[in-house]
Amino acid sequence: MDYIQAREYIDNAYKKGSIYGLDSIRALVKALGNPQESLKIIHIAGTNGKGSVGAFISAVLVEAGYRVGRYVSPTVYCYAERFQINGVNISDNAFADIMSRVADGEAGTAFETTGFELETGAALLYFKEEKCDFAVVECGLGGRADATNVIDNNLLTVLTSISLDHMAILGDSIEEIAMEKCGIIKEKARVVSSEQQPSARGVIEEYCNKTGSTVSFVDNRSILNKQVKGYSQYFDYNGYKNVEIGMLGVYQYENAALALMAVDTLRELGFNISPQAVYKGMKRARWGGRFDIVSRDPIFVLDGAHNPNGAARLRESLELYFKDKRLQFIMGIFSDKDYEGIVQNTADLAERIYTITPPSPRGLDAKALAKTVEKYNANVEASDIYRAADSCMRQKDRITVAFGSLSFMGMLTEYISQLKGNKEQ
Repeated sequence: MDYIQAREYIDNAYKKGSIYGLDSIRALVKALGNPQESLKIIHIAGTNGKGSVGAFISAVLVEAGYRVGRYVSPTVYCYAERFQINGVNISDNAFADIMSRVADGEAGTAFETTGFELETGAALLYFKEEKCDFAVVECGLGGRADATNVIDNNLLTVLTSISLDHMAILGDSIEEIAMEKCGIIKEKARVVSSEQQPSARGVIEEYCNKTGSTVSFVDNRSILNKQVKGYSQYFDYNGYKNVEIGMLGVYQYENAALALMAVDTLRELGFNISPQAVYKGMKRARWGGRFDIVSRDPIFVLDGAHNPNGAARLRESLELYFKDKRLQFIMGIFSDKDYEGIVQNTADLAERIYTITPPSPRGLDAKALAKTVEKYNANVEASDIYRAADSCMRQKDRITVAFGSLSFMGMLTEYISQLKGNKEQ
C-alpha cells in the first residue's frame, strides 16, 4: 500500500473504537516476529508529563550518541510525530512500508485490531528494523491493559505524576488508577517515579515489593535554585547544577528531575552517558503544546492541560510568568473529561474566554462548555478555532492561552503562523 492507503487503513481501524486488553496486540506482534523482544525499552506511564519526560530522556540519549526510537500519542502537529528516530518523524514511504507489513501480520491473526494496536505494532517493528539502541515508549491509556504493555522486557519503567483521569476506564480513585499504571512494572524491574500523592506512592511501593522491583522517587524539595531567564528555566537537582531546560511551565522542573533520575539509572546499568550529553540534551529537548509560546507579539501560549490536575499546574505557571497581566483563554475540552474541574481551576484568571469544539467525536460542544464556564466567568463566548484565534490575535494588550485538549493545537499553531505571515507581507 502507499501512504494514503496506509492512513486509510489506520483511520478505518480507529472507527472500530478502543479495546482495552492485550489479546489482539499479542497476536499481532507474534505475527510480526515479536520485534519488542529485540529492543531496549524505556516504558513510560502516568497521568501527566509522559511526553515531556520522554522528550528529555530521548534528547539526552541522542546527545550521548545513541539511536533512539520514540513512540508517542497523541501528537500535536502531524500524524508522523508518533514514530520518531532521533527526533526525526517517520517518512511517508517508510510508514507505508511498515504499515503494509503490519496489515499482512494482522491478516494472519484471528483478531480485528484497533488503530492504536496497529500503530504500536508498527512502532516496535520500525524501531527494530532501524536498529535503534533504545525505544522510548509511552502508554496510550493506563498501563496494565494498554497495547504498549505487550512489552515484557522493559529496560526501565518510568512513572510520571498520577492523578484522576479516564476514570470510567481506570477507576475512580487514585489508588485504582495507580494500580493500573503499575501494571507496566515487570518482575525485578528498575522503576523511577515522580513524587506522588501518598495514596499513589503506597500502591507503587507495594507493587514493587511484590514484583521484587527497585523504585526511586523524585523528591521535589530537592529541586533547588529554580530560575526563569528569558524563555529558559534553570534548576539544580541531585548533583546537577544550573541545568537549563527550554520547556516552560512550572511542572517541567519535576518532569526534568524525573528524566535526570532515569538517565542516572541508565548510567548505573552500564550505559555511557556523559555529563555533557545530559546538559546538552536537557537544554535541547522540546515537546510541543506544553506551555508552548507560539507567538511573542502578541504572546500566545498553547498548553495541553486536559484534566483538573493539569489545569491546576497551568494556573501555577500563569501566576508565575504572567502575574498581573491581562489574560484571555481559548478552551476546547473532550466531553469525557472532568471539564468542570478544568474550568474551576482556571476560569477566574481570564478577562474573556472563548470556547471551541475540539475536532474529535469526543469533543464537547462549544456552547455546552460555555454554559459551564458561565458559572465561573460571565465573559464567555462560544466560537470556533479560527474566529477565536482572529479575535485574540487582535488583542495586543492581552496574553492568550489555549488549552483543554491537544487535538486542536496543531490547527491553531498553523493558523497563527498564517496570520502572522500575512501581516508581515
